[in-house]
Amino acid sequence: MRLTLLQLLIKGFPEGFLSVLIIYFISHTKFNKIKFVMVSLVYIF
Repeated sequence: MRLTLLQLLIKGFPEGFLSVLIIYFISHTKFNKIKFVMVSLVYIF
């Protein structure tokens, strides 16, 4: 099965954002939008 970049982004964004959001809530870290987006994007790739 071949995974295209578009499929990776469509499936990866919600999973990445949700995973990082859960980590933020568990660690009680102050929420920073820029760091949140950057870490989520890194998590996808």
